[in-house]
Amino acid sequence: FGSQNQAIFNSSSLDPNPAWNTDVTLGVGQPLLRGFGEDVNTAEIQLARNADRRSAVEIRSELLDLLVNVESAYWNLVFARQRLVVSDWLVAEGERIRVILDSRRGFDTTMAQYADAVATVESRKTLVIEARRDIGKASDQLKVLLNDPAMPVGGEIDLIPVDFMVDSAITYSLRDSVMTALERSPLLDLATLSIDDASIAEIVARNGRLPQLDLAAEVSWLGLASSVGTSMNEVNGEFVDYLLGLQFSQAVGNRAAESVFRQARLQRSSAVIAYQQAVQKVLFDVKNSIRDIRAEFALIGQARSFRLAQAENLRALEALQQTLAALTPEFLSLLFQRQDRLAQAQLQELEAM
Repeated sequence: FGSQNQAIFNSSSLDPNPAWNTDVTLGVGQPLLRGFGEDVNTAEIQLARNADRRSAVEIRSELLDLLVNVESAYWNLVFARQRLVVSDWLVAEGERIRVILDSRRGFDTTMAQYADAVATVESRKTLVIEARRDIGKASDQLKVLLNDPAMPVGGEIDLIPVDFMVDSAITYSLRDSVMTALERSPLLDLATLSIDDASIAEIVARNGRLPQLDLAAEVSWLGLASSVGTSMNEVNGEFVDYLLGLQFSQAVGNRAAESVFRQARLQRSSAVIAYQQAVQKVLFDVKNSIRDIRAEFALIGQARSFRLAQAENLRALEALQQTLAALTPEFLSLLFQRQDRLAQAQLQELEAM
């Protein structure tokens, strides 16, 4: 840049007069203690990269949750429709017994016994209404998760599941399951990124405890002439000024930097503890899931045996209906109970599957 200088008083001497002073200055500053080092100067870049990785992990976690929720909603819909089938069967069987009792009211059935049968049938119709309501809820819940324009939530069409539960055995390894969870769990990835962020903050805080010592270097090329153009041409390296200096500062006690560093260390320790807790949670979830799989598979066989026993019990009672002596109010009341137990056994088997 250039500036014009002109002698104002007769006693001053300036040659040339007026004169243009042009100088080009280059300077550089370098921290030597606080703020020095690649780790400190690239901390914000590393934190930004970790934030990007954290976003990707969170998206993957949300996708995994979505897959689990969709599959759970699908099987809830299957169970709801099967519950409606069982409820419809109970109503049909109850209506059949009610008709029998109605035909025997003038023979050996009292009004109270007939009314009890009617109440039982009406109670079973309530189960049908609840089952149909649950089907609508389960269908809409699946629609919400699918978010398919062809199947709007506001539509009145219920989804019909195609697949049914399969009770075939599966093979698994506790060690492989644990290793897979430790390698791919988004929870552990997030905990690892938190440790990395805390470590970067600790490095910056540790460097912030150092005194401020900055190196400053400056060089200027000067030119002086009676015109601007000539002055600029004079900047040819003949007149050069150099400046080299150090700037030092240190806070008394340095308590602020020390407190920041202590806070950073505590945050890193907290992140490490959170990672350990995340590992324990992953191991806990994997082991509990395997226990549930083992127990539920055993419950399928147990519930099926219970259902078959109840079905055989009911079949034996229905065989007695072939004789008129068996068609008593007490017998038909027992038949109601056997039907309810069989329905409960069917639902238990479906729930285990």
